[in-house]
Amino acid sequence: EEKKKEEDKEPTEMLARIEWLKKRTTTRTPVTLDRLKAWIERKKAKKEAERLAKLGNAKAALSSGKKLAGVTGRELFQVDSTLFVDDAEAAEDTFDERTGAGTLSDDEEGGEEGAA
Repeated sequence: EEKKKEEDKEPTEMLARIEWLKKRTTTRTPVTLDRLKAWIERKKAKKEAERLAKLGNAKAALSSGKKLAGVTGRELFQVDSTLFVDDAEAAEDTFDERTGAGTLSDDEEGGEEGAA
């Protein structure tokens, strides 16, 4: 009984306390490769189910004409790609290189040096 009493006392030294806490922990499940793979698969399946549910809710809300909140543009495109119309002339836009002829002079820039 004296040994049990000594073991039940919480040690004050850090390493001894860690070992004491490890011995008292009984709910620990060892992590194996199989358990880790199963957990990852469950997590992926849950995330995919949540994503599909969110897309389903967005599709239902869109078909009823309600405003969609909390849906990204990518998700909205997955729900209904006809909402996004590509501009046929978008590729034809060009930018002209600026030349020095169109720059503002010092007076037009609004500098504070000359203003009194």
